[in-house]
Amino acid sequence: MKSQKFTEEVLNRQKSRMMKRDALQTKINKRLQNLAGKLEKEKIIEEKKQLKDFNEKLAEDKRVMVEAFTKYFDDQITLTRERIEEEKRNKRIMEQAENKTMAQWKQDVNRKQKRKLDKLLNRLDQEDVRYEVENLDLEKMEEKLIKMYKKY
Repeated sequence: MKSQKFTEEVLNRQKSRMMKRDALQTKINKRLQNLAGKLEKEKIIEEKKQLKDFNEKLAEDKRVMVEAFTKYFDDQITLTRERIEEEKRNKRIMEQAENKTMAQWKQDVNRKQKRKLDKLLNRLDQEDVRYEVENLDLEKMEEKLIKMYKKY
């Protein structure tokens, strides 16, 4: 009986050790699962944070690029407007210069025509004076002729 008791006690102790080992193993597995779950949760949180940071950087880069394009096109529009204004200003200046040149040319032509006309009028006046002088001379000659005729 002693041997049976001894065997039972050894079996009970083995059972007890196995139960303790199983309980310890279960406790360790539970801790490992909790740790793995915690690490997985932290990893997911970190990945979400990285994804959020990446998306924010992407959005910022996109915003900066849109601002750069907007500024570029605004600058191009401004430059185009300035060129158009400069062309209009240059056109106005050219038109004013053309008008001034035309006015001077007309004045020159008018002066030349007036001089020609004045010369022509002077010649006509001289011709009139010469004609009158000739006419007077002719009248004098007629009178002389009449006097001479009457004398004979």
